[in-house]
Amino acid sequence: MDNFQQTERTTLKRLPKRGLFDRESVYKILDEGFVCHVGFVVDGAPVVIPTGYGRHGDNLFIHGSAASRMLRSLAGSIQICVTVTLVDGLVLARSAFHHSMNYRSVVIFGEASVVNEKSEKLEALRVISDQIIPERWNEVREPNESELKSTLVLRLPLKEVSAKVRTGPPLDDDEDYDLPIWAGEIPLELVARMPVPDPKLSPSIEIPSAVTAYVQRRRASRAIQIRAANHEDASAVAAVLKKAFTEYLELYTGLGFAATVLTNDQVKDRITEGPMWVAIEEREIVGTVAAVSKGDALYIRGMGIVPSARGKGIGELLLNHVEAFAGASGYKRMTLSTTPFLSRAISLYERIGFRRSDEPPLDLFGTPLFSMVKEL
Repeated sequence: MDNFQQTERTTLKRLPKRGLFDRESVYKILDEGFVCHVGFVVDGAPVVIPTGYGRHGDNLFIHGSAASRMLRSLAGSIQICVTVTLVDGLVLARSAFHHSMNYRSVVIFGEASVVNEKSEKLEALRVISDQIIPERWNEVREPNESELKSTLVLRLPLKEVSAKVRTGPPLDDDEDYDLPIWAGEIPLELVARMPVPDPKLSPSIEIPSAVTAYVQRRRASRAIQIRAANHEDASAVAAVLKKAFTEYLELYTGLGFAATVLTNDQVKDRITEGPMWVAIEEREIVGTVAAVSKGDALYIRGMGIVPSARGKGIGELLLNHVEAFAGASGYKRMTLSTTPFLSRAISLYERIGFRRSDEPPLDLFGTPLFSMVKEL
């Protein structure tokens, strides 16, 4: 994907290094949220209204009552500003001044237009519905003519857009790091609880798949904890890596490549050489990742998730901790080596911003490797 062109309005004036203008990062933030705030001016007075939205391609769709002052005003082709903010955690510093939040936000400027054609309007409403609960649209009755008439849908082209992101631990003044004051992060997340049926619902109607999938996705990361590994974790980490790579080891050896997993002693050596993190679910280590310093880069290695814990976002949680550590430690980039056989891992790395480097592929003990890098 290409980048959004910076304009006078989207150029960040404060902490510009936190700004992101590539479509992939911007759309990832937009796709995770479902509530935006729409700002505009009516009769000389500012108005900001929260509403649901949906993104499809390079367009953002918002909807509401045709009688809504907001939508009636926006339908008049006035300039608007739409913001989406996801709060990931509270950042507690040693000083009151440096307290902050970890967040991801997007700001959009533009002019909205009305979606009038029936099929386009229905598709836009489906996009908004799926933004909130994917596939729910397929389980319910579609809007009838009366409902469509009373609903106004607006399309906002995504042209003048910027994102701003903060991650990682607090950044205190140098002289404050020796203060005996606790500092750190309190991660926050949106969690779904078990569905509560309508009192008028027939007991014979089961919870549909879209609702079940949504709850599972929103609850999956709730029980996952990430912490630094220690030498007592060595055997558990070695077992995780063995489970994680069993299928690939069989593939490697079948193709004639040399491949092994780390032993307990090798894991202990890696913990000594650099930071290592483990993911814990129900008191059991189910994932791990390690890193080691290579000049101004932090080299990631030993990433593994047991098959039974895949699909819960554990890999991304682990890599977020690595990135927070790298940023706080002053590294300029994160690098890693991987093999074409690990397509699942490559997809994850690319999704969070890693790109294949220009370095020529390596051959390590008969196993083809190529490098990926993420600038910080």
